[in-house]
Amino acid sequence: MQSPAFIPPRFDNLDFGERQALALAKEIHADFVLLDDKVARRFAESEALKVKGTLGIVADAAKAGLLNFRASVETLQQSTMHLEPQLAERSHCGIQKGADERFGQLMVGPVELDIIKIVRSIRRAIMARTI
Repeated sequence: MQSPAFIPPRFDNLDFGERQALALAKEIHADFVLLDDKVARRFAESEALKVKGTLGIVADAAKAGLLNFRASVETLQQSTMHLEPQLAERSHCGIQKGADERFGQLMVGPVELDIIKIVRSIRRAIMARTI
């Protein structure tokens, strides 16, 4: 795991992990930063960083056919993670609409491949806990 070389003082109002993630994302010019906290997400956007949350990662994995969106969201809702039901439903509708428009064709780029690796790791961790 890589740590940022420098954390700007303007990040001081964020939690330690969020400061680290944002500083590193800016330093390496990341395609996006993975954040769920609403305050951290807004801060990242003010820093011109693209943001993706856990639900976005799950949605991308579902679009790629790696997992079932609804089942994954239900599993997440049983954890300590807070998910707004309306957001989950909107995401699911977007997945369904996108699937209908693509007619089963899938375009996967380097960022999506990284997401797929992350989701596979998450899936293995979830499966290990349920066994």
